[in-house]
Amino acid sequence: MKILGGALALLLLACGAASAQNDVRVFSGFMRGETYLQLSEPSRAAYSMGLLDGMLASGFYGASSERLEHLQSCTAGMTNTQVAAIFDQYVRVNPASWQHPMSVLAMNSLIAACPSLRPGPNDSSKPTALCGAA
Repeated sequence: MKILGGALALLLLACGAASAQNDVRVFSGFMRGETYLQLSEPSRAAYSMGLLDGMLASGFYGASSERLEHLQSCTAGMTNTQVAAIFDQYVRVNPASWQHPMSVLAMNSLIAACPSLRPGPNDSSKPTALCGAA
């Protein structure tokens, strides 16, 4: 499960890092929002833990240290069920986005939940939503 989450996170962070350049291709990954919602609660918690672990390890593949520090500070001390609850809430209230990769929806949910991940008035390096997902 962690390998799956890690792979999705790498795609997600590649999307986020290059979205300002508009030359990003987001691959469909293994799971979409609708599929995620069909998982049992323990499976969603395990998926969320693996996905977040992968996001936090994406520095190995060139993700910005600054963005990873913001992600770490936002999620420090959270349990996997808390992270899953953040993902669940975002996905459930955005049914028009259920066809998008869960990795994108997960990052969008963290951007919505964590002020430090949102862009400042003069900061275009942090997206407000990734790859067209609302």
